[in-house]
Amino acid sequence: KYVAEFHEAFAHVYYNAHRNFTLQYQLILAAIAPEDDQDTINKKIKIVSRFIDQFIARRVFNFKSMNYSTVLYTVFNLTIEMRRKSIDELIVIVKNHLEQMGLDLEAIDNFYLNQYTKRFIFHNLARMTQFIEDKAGLNTRFEDYIDRVQSNSYDIEHILPNDMLALDDPDEFNSVDEFNRYRDSFAALVLLPKDKNRSLQDMPYKDKVKKYDSENLLARTLHENCYKNNPLFLRFINDHGLDFKPYETYGRKEIDERQSLYKEICKM
Repeated sequence: KYVAEFHEAFAHVYYNAHRNFTLQYQLILAAIAPEDDQDTINKKIKIVSRFIDQFIARRVFNFKSMNYSTVLYTVFNLTIEMRRKSIDELIVIVKNHLEQMGLDLEAIDNFYLNQYTKRFIFHNLARMTQFIEDKAGLNTRFEDYIDRVQSNSYDIEHILPNDMLALDDPDEFNSVDEFNRYRDSFAALVLLPKDKNRSLQDMPYKDKVKKYDSENLLARTLHENCYKNNPLFLRFINDHGLDFKPYETYGRKEIDERQSLYKEICKM
């Protein structure tokens, strides 16, 4: 039931399922012993599902494949290692494995959109958006952002226009290749409803950002109005030292800054 319907206490089971990691069931079931009571079972589900979430994130942000055949051997060995272990033993196992992966979230600095990362970027933008909206006291749901069946579902929006000549400063980038690399950067992306996303493609940033002000909070943070009369959000970013700021222009410097911000949010 935690796969088909979002439950806050078991959110990571839902997140892992959305990323099509079907091997999570094998790992979770291996950790549960016949004699475990319900409280112990619940704790084991949370430990293993949170570990899997980190396992996926570290691989994806480092451009490591999550194909079934690629991770099956690792999961098989982990299944044996986790089998009917106590909660304390499970915690040691998952911590050790994460440390031994040799992969961390610093790789987000160089993360960008391509054919492989597209579905993971969509997932992470949805989580980030819902996360900061929750902290700002807004009643939104992760499930709504990822719902592809609704008539006006969300799509990945490129903050930079699709034409280099539509930039505020066309000389900002040294080549079309450099422009395209920055345009596909993680921090140069937000989620927007499909109709809005399609209508803004050719629009310069200075015009786009005005439209973002009426959208979800992650998009709105690019506009100065987001920082007015928004006390819960301002308290949240101040308490956690998050470098949210509005941008009048959006180029290499701004994208690099916001890439670091996206990284800090993903670490939370």
